[in-house]
Amino acid sequence: MVARFEHAWEIAAGTIPFIEYSPVEWQEVIDFIGTDGLAVYILGRWPTESTSAALRKAAARGASARLLAALVLASPEFQLQ
Repeated sequence: MVARFEHAWEIAAGTIPFIEYSPVEWQEVIDFIGTDGLAVYILGRWPTESTSAALRKAAARGASARLLAALVLASPEFQLQ
């Protein structure tokens, strides 16, 4: 589980060597469509209630946009895609 989150953090940070992709400004996505919108942006569908609640709780505690993106990338919904 820790390894899954660490990998999700690297994806969200854009620090995986030899993989090129367009950098995303996670905070801009959150500002525009909120934390559930961030999940939809990444997952392509609405998050489960438990993931949505975790995102809201983390955001309320001051989590960075990158951390919120990593939480979505480490979520069971993302892993089941």
